[in-house]
Amino acid sequence: MAEIEILPDEAALATRGAETFIKIANEAIQTNGRFTVVLAGGSTPKRMYELLPGAKLKWDAVQIFWGDERCVPPDHPDSNFRMASEAWLDHVQIPRENIFRIQGELPAERAAQLYEDEIRHLFGGVLPRFDLILLGLGEDGHTASIFPGSPAVYETMRWYLAIPHKVPPPPLVDRYRLPIPLSDEDEEDEGFSRTTMAHNRLLRFETQLRAFIDEQMTLELEHLRAKHDDLEKYIGLAALEDLLEAMTREFGELVLALRGAREREIRERQ
Repeated sequence: MAEIEILPDEAALATRGAETFIKIANEAIQTNGRFTVVLAGGSTPKRMYELLPGAKLKWDAVQIFWGDERCVPPDHPDSNFRMASEAWLDHVQIPRENIFRIQGELPAERAAQLYEDEIRHLFGGVLPRFDLILLGLGEDGHTASIFPGSPAVYETMRWYLAIPHKVPPPPLVDRYRLPIPLSDEDEEDEGFSRTTMAHNRLLRFETQLRAFIDEQMTLELEHLRAKHDDLEKYIGLAALEDLLEAMTREFGELVLALRGAREREIRERQ
């Protein structure tokens, strides 16, 4: 079960956060050969980041991701990437290729899609289970740029979303699904209901199936290219695309049904 630890002030929070970060990082590197971490932005984690350059870590085994970003260039004062770089990343030997930033200077929808595509590629199309996800909490209760009343709470297909925000600059936000535990055992430990567990299990299966079909489509395309100059005469690739579209429709109906059941369950508990 999750543990809640209450600390006396921001300095103690930063110190405890850095200690926990280093402990989890070393354990992950020793076990898996790498440490994957999703960073939070805003003011909450900055003091913790400033403590990390002195840590004894195998920095070339650390991979950095972001849970959210603002729609600004990387050198903008509001950039979460800039804050983390100045407080920490510029002061340690992390290879540039291990730092995966959201391209906030691009149009929001484009940047969100590119980041989702990049993470899907890095993790083989399977919804990743990061070693550590850092989250802050705003005064209005938002976390990872998921604001109260935001449709991102109910998003079930996308991994990253562009979310408009009334106070500029609007943030690029990671989808709500990212922090959900990936195994049935974890979900049981966290007290998830059977409806929610079924919903999450369906999403995991859908992600794996999409990755498999994408792989088969790529193989089919390579096969056709090797044998034929004019691909339009052959239907192998189109048939696979039709299959994927049909499966997507069926999954969509199931997801909507489970989402409705989950929302009714939440209302009944209130």
